[in-house]
Amino acid sequence: FPTRIIVSVNGHDAVLCDLSTGGCQVLTPGGKRLRPNQKVRIELPGDPPTLCAGRVVWARVETQGANGPSACRAGIE
Repeated sequence: FPTRIIVSVNGHDAVLCDLSTGGCQVLTPGGKRLRPNQKVRIELPGDPPTLCAGRVVWARVETQGANGPSACRAGIE
């Protein structure tokens, strides 16, 4: 995306990394972890917002540098 898109995943802010007809990829900052098979509710920005239900297919924790903050990158179907 040309700009950063913030979405809500279960009420917590996340960055939308990818979006397709089959699902999306999000990055949840601050250590908010998602787990495979977890059901989630995603709110995409708009007027009105678009609400979607999904399921986490994969998730991995990422860190920024040796002492940097952690984030969770997840694929949602």
